[in-house]
Amino acid sequence: MIEPTVCSAALVEQVLATNVSDERVAVWWLGHGGYLLKYGQTVVAVDPYLSDCLAGKQLGARQTAAVVSPAELTCLNLVLVTQRGADHCDPEAVPALLKASPEALLVLPSGLGDMAADELGIADERFVPIRAGEFFEQGGITVHALGDTTVDEPKRLQYVLTTEAGSIYLPGDVQPLPGQAEAVAPYAPALAFMPISGRGAALQALGLPGSMTPIEAARLADEIGVQVVVPQHYDMFELHRADPAAFREFAKEHFPKLKVRILEPGARWIYPPEG
Repeated sequence: MIEPTVCSAALVEQVLATNVSDERVAVWWLGHGGYLLKYGQTVVAVDPYLSDCLAGKQLGARQTAAVVSPAELTCLNLVLVTQRGADHCDPEAVPALLKASPEALLVLPSGLGDMAADELGIADERFVPIRAGEFFEQGGITVHALGDTTVDEPKRLQYVLTTEAGSIYLPGDVQPLPGQAEAVAPYAPALAFMPISGRGAALQALGLPGSMTPIEAARLADEIGVQVVVPQHYDMFELHRADPAAFREFAKEHFPKLKVRILEPGARWIYPPEG
C-alpha cells in the first residue's frame, strides 16, 4: 500500500492554511485522477476516489491509501466529476463530500443528472449538469466543458478551468479523440493533468476502455502547448500500471520544451512556483 505524504486532518489544515494569490493555484494529488485545487479561497475537488468501493470488482482494491476521508473535507466549493466510473464519480465519497461541505456544488456531465439524483441521493439544487460547449462560473473559476457537442446528454466530459492564474486542462481518463488538440488549444492551458495508464489487453478483457498511453499523453500535451504536464491515473489499481519517471524521460527526449511534474499523494504543489 502506497502511503500519502500528508493525510487526514493534517492535509485539511494545510489546505485551509494555504494562501495563494490570484496568479497561482495550489494542488494536492488525491491519487489516480483525483485532486484538490485551491485558487484564492475557492477549493475544488476533481474526480475524488476516496473510498474502496471497487474492491472485489473489476478494478479491485485500492493500492494507494486514501489521502483524506470525505467527512474531513468541510472546505469545498466545487466537486467536479468527468464521468460515471466509480473511480471518478465515487458513489460513497461524492455524497459524503457534499454533506461535509453544505455550500459546495457538484458539476458533472448532464447525462449523469438522473444518477446523481436517484442513485446518489443528491438534491437537484446541489448539482450542475453541464454539456460540451457550456461553462459554469464560481469563486473566480470558470469550468469549461469539452467533448462531443452532438451528444445531448453526455456521460463523459473533459474540463478546462480558467482563472487569472491561467488555464488548467483536466481530461479525466480520456483516450485520444479526433480534434482534441484543436478543441483544447484555444484555452491555452499552461498546466495539464494527463492519464498515462494506457489501454492494454487486461483492461479490454474486462470491458474497460482504458486511457491514453504515455506517448499519446505527451504528444497531446505538446500539441496544445502546455508548459507543465502532471501524469496521473497510475498506482491506484493493479490494472493501471505506468511509470511516471519513464514518462518524464520520454517527454524530455522527444518534447524538450514540455516540463513534467510528478506529484506524491497528499503533497502540496503550488503552480507556478515562486521565482
